[in-house]
Amino acid sequence: MLKGISLVELAKKIEANRDLKQDFIAPTEQLKMHVQEDKKASLIIPKQGEFPVLPLAHDQIAARVDIPKKYYERMRAAQ
Repeated sequence: MLKGISLVELAKKIEANRDLKQDFIAPTEQLKMHVQEDKKASLIIPKQGEFPVLPLAHDQIAARVDIPKKYYERMRAAQ
């Protein structure tokens, strides 16, 4: 049998992750992306702040602008 974390520890992790999630509604033309020298990207949402762009968000951005994921990733690597 595989050994993992207890149900209590799992519940704590789920609750901690839930508290970190935030949803915002903003017109896409108002959003700005900032890419640092280390190629880490952050999304700037007016009146809300700046947030890191995680892998799932990159996938969603590629889908939204109708760019194949492989090409999107190649463009990210080339910046």
